[in-house]
Amino acid sequence: MKNIFVLLLLTATVINLKVVVYEGAIREKPASKEEAWEFIKGYSGGHAATVGSVLVTNLKTGFRKGEWDRVEIYFHEIPDEVIEKLIEEGIVLRVAGGLIIEHPLVLPYIKEVVGFLIPVQYVIGQIVTEDA
Repeated sequence: MKNIFVLLLLTATVINLKVVVYEGAIREKPASKEEAWEFIKGYSGGHAATVGSVLVTNLKTGFRKGEWDRVEIYFHEIPDEVIEKLIEEGIVLRVAGGLIIEHPLVLPYIKEVVGFLIPVQYVIGQIVTEDA
């Protein structure tokens, strides 16, 4: 596995971007704990969307492959104590919209997910094997 990772670093560049869209506004990383609280509290009982894109370039051939995804996430009410724990951990301060839907503290409050995420590994695999 280590050799595959080194091969990837030598043969491709990867650009992976993700934002959260809430009530028509694009949310990037929260600027403060207060903003993270506001973001997460806003999702509580409501919904948000994530929009992501991946662009992988094979450095040997120049071949590029890009994919994008949009996922709608609907939430149950998220208790204030859960929001506090998420902010204490600090991870939500380093991600778009302060949102990590796969986080164990968040999962119980996800009502529904509409759409699917394109894994970065999927696009990388297509590019690296394109020249194989």
